[in-house]
Amino acid sequence: MDGIIIKDDARYHHTEAYLQSKGHAFHCLNTNPCELNFAIFPFKEKVDESSYNDEYFMRFSKSAYICAFS
Repeated sequence: MDGIIIKDDARYHHTEAYLQSKGHAFHCLNTNPCELNFAIFPFKEKVDESSYNDEYFMRFSKSAYICAFS
């Protein structure tokens, strides 16, 4: 599966390393969402709402996973 991860602390680095060890690939944050199977967003910190807005999320496929952890 291909995805992005927006990191705001060490837990996200660990999550990315673990998922990579299981064969998942991570891409640049500016990758077109329609090419991704998942996105992991921080819950603790605010994300750039001008970039990650309704229009952005509507570009993901209906089968994509969107996760936020705190």
